[in-house]
Formats: sequence, C-alpha cells, structure tokens
Amino acid sequence: MIVRGSASFDESALTGESLPVERGVGSGVLAGTLNQTGALEVRVTKLAHESTLARIVALVSEAQARKARTQSFLERAEQSYAVAVILAVLLFIVLVPSLFAVPFQENFYTAMVLLTVASPCALVISVPAALLSAIASGARRGVLFKGGAYLEVLSAVKVIAFDKTGTLTYGRPVVAIVMPQEGVSQQELLDVVVRAEQPSEHPIAGAVRAYAAQQGIVVREPQEFTAITGMGVWAHWDGVDTLVGSTRLMARYGLALPRALQAQVDGLTESGQGTVLIAWRDGRWLGLIGVADEVRPEAATQIAALRAQACPVSRCSRVTMSRLLLRWRVDWGSTKFMPGCCRRRSWPISRRCGRTMALWPWSAMV
Repeated sequence: MIVRGSASFDESALTGESLPVERGVGSGVLAGTLNQTGALEVRVTKLAHESTLARIVALVSEAQARKARTQSFLERAEQSYAVAVILAVLLFIVLVPSLFAVPFQENFYTAMVLLTVASPCALVISVPAALLSAIASGARRGVLFKGGAYLEVLSAVKVIAFDKTGTLTYGRPVVAIVMPQEGVSQQELLDVVVRAEQPSEHPIAGAVRAYAAQQGIVVREPQEFTAITGMGVWAHWDGVDTLVGSTRLMARYGLALPRALQAQVDGLTESGQGTVLIAWRDGRWLGLIGVADEVRPEAATQIAALRAQACPVSRCSRVTMSRLLLRWRVDWGSTKFMPGCCRRRSWPISRRCGRTMALWPWSAMV
C-alpha cells in the first residue's frame, strides 16, 4: 500500500491493461508491476507467497501437471486391465484345449497372439503418443499447449474469451486521432503538445513523440516542466504557460472547458479513443489528441471466422470496450479483470451459452 507519493504503474503483465494506471496514497500496489514515474514509499501488507504473482505461478504449475481426462482414466484402469488380460489368457490356455479338443501347442500360440493384441502397454501408451503428436503439430504451426488436458478439452470448446491486450491489440499506446480547434492547424497543435510532453517519461508522452517524429516535427524542450501525476503536464517557454492533460488538470488550474470542447472530449471517450489529451496555451484551447491501444488489423477477420463456430467473448479496458464491441461484433465484454477472478467472472457467460469456454491466452486469465 502506498503511504507517500504517487506514480503511474504498468500493470499489463498482471491485468493485461496496456495503458498505465495512476496510484496514490492509500492505493494498493500489485507485486510484479512496474513503477514508471514518481518516487514512492510503500508498506508491505502481504507475504511473498500471498501475492498475485505467486498465485499466477502456482496456477501455471498446476496446469502443467494436469493430465488429460482419458490419460488419467487409462492410468487408473491400467492395473485392473492388465490383471484381467493375464487371467483371460490363462483361462484361454487351460479351458480351450479341454473344451474344444484343440492341441495344446497350437492353442498356446493362439493365446500368445491374444496377449500381444490385448497388451495393456499398447493401450496405455496410445493416448500420450497421440497427445504428444498433436502438441508437436500445433507447435509447428505456432500454437503452444501447456498439457494434454487442454488439448483434449479443446474439441468441446464453443466459447472463447479473449484477453484484449497483446492478443487483439498490440498492447502499446499510439496516437489515434488529432483534433485541432477552429483556427488552429494540426501542425501547431502537435508542435505545442510534443514540446510540452518532451521531458515526460509517461508512455502516452512517448506515443505522442513517436507520432510527431513520423510527421517530421522537430522536438524542442520547454524551458520549465512539471508533471502532475494522473493528470498531465505543465510546461513554460517563451514566457507563456502550457497545459496538456485531462479535464482534471484543467480544473486544477481553474480552467473550465467550453461546452463544445467538452462534448468532443466525451465523444472521443465514448467511442473508445482511450486517453484524451487536451491542449491549452496562453488562454487558447488548441485541440485534442486521442491515444489508444493499437488494434491488430487481422483481429476482426479472425473473430469473424470464429463467430461461425463459437460465441466469442472479449475483455478489455472500458474506454476501448465500446470500440471493439461495435467494430468486431463481440458478444460480450468486461473490464478490469484481475488474475484469479477471470474464471469466476466467465462462468455466467459459459452457462448462458451452455457450452465449454476457452480463455485466450490462458496465462493472462488465470
């Protein structure tokens, strides 16, 4: 738990959320997340084996040790089956000659053939051999299975729950839209925003700088700079103040957004543009820049193909959810899943569809 300071955390390794999360005094901090900005004093409230990361490791180990249902059944039945085959062969050797007057030597040879055909070794090894062959075939095609249990149950899967970040998206923020205000050019808006964000270490600032570089904009440093955690930045050059950030940053400095600009901000947020940066300089509202997780272009095609066979389910951040639901026709979505809770929250969906559900990728869903 944070007792002093505030910072932006990269929690993508645990929650799958690509955009950084702001944490302040009193907020919990997850083991395994990365502090990207700010100095903190943190109090430990749980032992190492109680952390979210430790639970993930335990669940992955459990998954790797789990055997396919058919394989487990055959291993349990192997001893009984072996005893039954031996007894059957012995009875065949003893009873057949006396009942049907078959020569002992010929009957014994036939009994050995029966023992070979009914060999418990061949039966027991058949399932692991088939599973290993299928796992190897999947690996050659770029699909990795953690064990035979998951490969076997895959045949019954009709519902797929996708982790958005890194699966349906690239998992990195990029500039999605640039909206200058009337009388302001896109070049001017980008010049101001990228200069104000130049010293920032925040991933969103990095996305803005990368976009500006693609547009051929030369980045210059401001004369003064202050990062306000969770809100944005204040910068100063040429004797003029500049603000770039959220509506909370503007409110902090006593600036009320014009009604038309506020409507644009709301529209971008509802359309799933991720984080919306508002630019203000020297008493002028310059415009908006939307930063969002970049969507993989092939994702829509893959989901469309799955829809013909299954009931796809997506989970992602709230600001991106509406965009994906509309663009990919995903049946259901949820936000802010944590490791360990995804299976509990996906059960109602599986029961609603009445089918077996797969979580992809499994490591992000445990």
